[in-house]
Amino acid sequence: MVPQFDIFRMKKVEYVWLEATMTLDDAEARVQDLGAAEPGEYLIFNQKTCGRISLRVEHRAKSESQIKRTACQPNISTSLTASR
Repeated sequence: MVPQFDIFRMKKVEYVWLEATMTLDDAEARVQDLGAAEPGEYLIFNQKTCGRISLRVEHRAKSESQIKRTACQPNISTSLTASR
């Protein structure tokens, strides 16, 4: 099976492909993991629907860690909070 969700990270002025996952839940979890090491702007792209979710990951205290889950629709922005 081909992974459906591509994960990108904003580097300077362009998005750089990082990896792909099978589910949106896996993609969001992976973005949180990646964001813990390198906070910033990420994008999840759904290959089937061409939907995009823009995510900003920021470091917070562990007790404040959270993910805001959104539907996979074009150009939705949300924030993730990563903990270390």
